Amino acid sequence: MNSQINKKPTGKLTNSFTHTGSSEAAIIMYGESRFGKKIEEHRQRVTSRDMGSDTFKISQKAIRRGNLLEHPLAQYCLEELKQSCEDVTELPTDKADVHKTLPVAASCDQKIFVKNHVDIECPVTKKTIRMSGLIINEIKTDGYESGEPHRDYYCQLQHQLLCTGAQFGCITKLGPKLELEIYPYERDEDFIAELTEKVVEFWDRVERDDPYIELPDTNFYVAELDNLDTAPQVEALVDQYNTLITQKTGVEDLIKETKDALCQILKEVETDTGTIGGYLITNKRVEKKPKPGKWTEPTPGSHHYRFNVKPLGKVQ
Repeated sequence: MNSQINKKPTGKLTNSFTHTGSSEAAIIMYGESRFGKKIEEHRQRVTSRDMGSDTFKISQKAIRRGNLLEHPLAQYCLEELKQSCEDVTELPTDKADVHKTLPVAASCDQKIFVKNHVDIECPVTKKTIRMSGLIINEIKTDGYESGEPHRDYYCQLQHQLLCTGAQFGCITKLGPKLELEIYPYERDEDFIAELTEKVVEFWDRVERDDPYIELPDTNFYVAELDNLDTAPQVEALVDQYNTLITQKTGVEDLIKETKDALCQILKEVETDTGTIGGYLITNKRVEKKPKPGKWTEPTPGSHHYRFNVKPLGKVQ
């Protein structure tokens, strides 16, 4: 099939007032998009059924750029895949993919079907992923950043895999100096499960007009851990934790042990926040409200803890 025939029509194919689209998925997944749009702002606009004229105006330049450049990048991806497999077919993208049960829908940039298989190597990690069947290609034309795609783009792609049922996807990205790279990904079931949970919560809040409210800080004081007899050991643990985070691959167990040790120290001094040396350590309790269950089974309320270590000069 010819790529020009399958060119995605201009305009939005999904309805933000009834379904979460791929471009909105990161706001719900992370609480804020890379451009600063927050989840409560988005909830208010969906609830009032008014997405706002400012959003429309801001996005026009990106829309025009995408309309001009998406097709050549889609053609590039198609030709690259054909280098390793002749039986590669481009599928139509003129209709949105609406999930059968969840309030999510995707308007894919490109769908490719591979009858046998293709091997795509990540330009950064050099990991090769063997793909077959339906492959979703998300195309990025902004050209701002080199290296791996932003986490919002990864979220967008996983959202599309959720909506289409595909097991594989890639992000074809135009970077600075006309760098053109294809980043391959597999379906991430853990990520999709978390995204699904947050999407269901979002639409429950829309239906009940229940705002997202940041919980008040329940901490009574910030402990100065430098005063502890074990201060040198605690600071060594913090240094080790930060070092391990930057070298995360293959050391997950050691990171967990270090984190658990630091959390235990905060527990012993009966606080969730402490400072030592040049660091702030936090282990905040995050409450999760019960869900009435419109799209999934009802779930009771629960809580978890969010641990973090930051240099004091970078505390937000």
